[in-house]
Amino acid sequence: MLKLYTTNNCFYCKTLKKNLKKWGYEFAEFNNTADPTVSRFMESYGHKTYPQLYYDGTDVQRGSSTELTQKLLTQRVNELHWPGKDGGID
Repeated sequence: MLKLYTTNNCFYCKTLKKNLKKWGYEFAEFNNTADPTVSRFMESYGHKTYPQLYYDGTDVQRGSSTELTQKLLTQRVNELHWPGKDGGID
């Protein structure tokens, strides 16, 4: 499942949550106001802005949330499920 790290009153967080729902993705939200461990997580991974999106311990947002598309997210999640998939014949 996707893990979405957010903060209160964040336009980008609200937009990404809306998009994830529209794209049919389930996610667990971790808000830094409700959970102080979120801030420590963000610091330990070098993140300075919210939101951040992770899947199976891997950053699938990889940059600005405004540049993330449904196609790009699906591709990144699928790569984690099938890391060696090349479409060729063995």
